[in-house]
Amino acid sequence: MRVELTCTALIVREDKVLLMKRTREPWKGLWGFPGGHVDSGELPEDAIVREVREETGLDVMVYGGGSTEDVRVLKKPLETFFYPVLDHYHLNHLFSCSIKGSSELKPDPRWAHEGELKWCRIGQENVNPVVKYALERHVK
Repeated sequence: MRVELTCTALIVREDKVLLMKRTREPWKGLWGFPGGHVDSGELPEDAIVREVREETGLDVMVYGGGSTEDVRVLKKPLETFFYPVLDHYHLNHLFSCSIKGSSELKPDPRWAHEGELKWCRIGQENVNPVVKYALERHVK
């Protein structure tokens, strides 16, 4: 069984959450959080900053940790999910992120195939099961 490490971002602005409509499996046609695969040698907290920048054009900060004098303290994900994807599984870390600077969406054109981006009112879109669970649990 092949397992791939992935990460996604929960980004809330006012009463809306940033979602992406999937163009491929898993959950093609459903709305999900922006994110993607963690590269070899990359920390998940660094991967989510990179993935969000690529897919949305936003610079984000990950909540949940920081650093002390000489020791790096890893940021803790809100949740970790394990689910099947076609011929393998994803071990996905969901991070709570805040926007640094502009909230204007400017995705890198190389990643446009990933799906449509939109600030969505919570509860109004057809979301994948992970998003549904995370919103119910972490967004009041």
